[in-house]
Amino acid sequence: MEEGAVKKTIRRLEISGAAFVIVTGTLLHFVYEWSGSNSFVGVFSPINESVWEHLKLAFFPILFFAFIEYFFLRTEVHNFWFAKAAECLLVMGIIVAFFYAYSGIIGKSIVVIDILSFFAAVIVGQVVSYRLLLKGTIKKRSAIVPAIVLLLIAASFIVCTFYPPHIPLFKDSQTITYGIYKTK
Repeated sequence: MEEGAVKKTIRRLEISGAAFVIVTGTLLHFVYEWSGSNSFVGVFSPINESVWEHLKLAFFPILFFAFIEYFFLRTEVHNFWFAKAAECLLVMGIIVAFFYAYSGIIGKSIVVIDILSFFAAVIVGQVVSYRLLLKGTIKKRSAIVPAIVLLLIAASFIVCTFYPPHIPLFKDSQTITYGIYKTK
């Protein structure tokens, strides 16, 4: 594919990715409840109202769409997984930082602001991913690092669903409990 066509393909995929992540992430918010509190489903969707659990709304849709996107771009870009790992880290970082900043300032969280910040974080993440994908290559031995980062994040979600640390990031704001077992 020539350079202009590659750029156009990447742009289309990143725009589609943003829409996919926003729609899928929004639906994921309800899937655990719809599943009758199925533990397997809880690994991939929020099990409570903690900030940590809501990061699943972005991470897993980004990762899922990345596998689809990779099918189209695997021969065209050589820093794909780096861009996707950076996107995941950025989106999750924005969500956490914005939530604690605004709720700390006004003293409470507001659902509409949380939803809009999720949308904004996803869009910013996709824009950064797009720009990184256009940038070129990374050294071959460095290519494994993004995969390890993504695996560690996924493993953290799995472990912390069942055994979360008892710190505010993991506390369900409604039940004041932690994790799928609702420990206090």
